[in-house]
Order: sequence, then structure tokens, then C-alpha cells
Amino acid sequence: MDYRHAIIEYDRQRCCFLLTDLGTKNGTVVNGALLNNQTVPLACGNVVCFGSFGVEAALFEVHINDTEV
Repeated sequence: MDYRHAIIEYDRQRCCFLLTDLGTKNGTVVNGALLNNQTVPLACGNVVCFGSFGVEAALFEVHINDTEV
């Protein structure tokens, strides 16, 4: 059984992290917007939630520092 909601990877050409929703039943939410099999760039301060259980079960805030990734 696969429980992955999304993939986060660094895009060297765009110099940012990209989050790709994998189309799960409960979805992936970025800053309150539900993604539907979309890829979006992440920025400092973005709030990401994986799944929907009535309560934000997995909540992350993106912080990117100035060091090389």
C-alpha cells in the first residue's frame, strides 16, 4: 500500500523546491489551496498540509536559508 501524498524535489534550473501532488484521496494543500495532480513551486513561508482528517495531521512551514542546497 502506497501512502505518498506528494513529492518535494529541488529544481536547480529554477532554484526552488517543487511540490508535486500525487492525486491521493485526501489531497495535498499549499496555503489553503487543494492541489489536484499539480506541481507548484514552494517559497519561504508556504504552509503545506498532507491529507485531510478534519484536523491538520501533517503541517509544515517552508523555511529556506541562504546556504547552498
